[in-house]
Amino acid sequence: MNAIADDAGQAARPPMISPRMLVVISLFGVYLLWGSTYLAIRIALADYPPFLMGAIRFLVGGVLMYAVLRWRGVAAPTWPQWRNCAVTGTLLLGFGIDF
Repeated sequence: MNAIADDAGQAARPPMISPRMLVVISLFGVYLLWGSTYLAIRIALADYPPFLMGAIRFLVGGVLMYAVLRWRGVAAPTWPQWRNCAVTGTLLLGFGIDF
């Protein structure tokens, strides 16, 4: 048997999808997700004010990121980390300067 062992001494499995195909799939995902946000913004602006829609987008994005990280087993943030994130988010969104 010609199995290649990894660092843990277990036989490494061959990749299911080639790295080149993973790049294509990833780019397609970015194009699809990023492009669909512009359509969603255009549709949502007819019903929601821009700042409310932005707040909803950030809230949904944050909840999804939190859920995925918790599902993957990452520890929940501590209270000081929540505070630091709140301060950073406020400074970036509320006081950011666009040149």
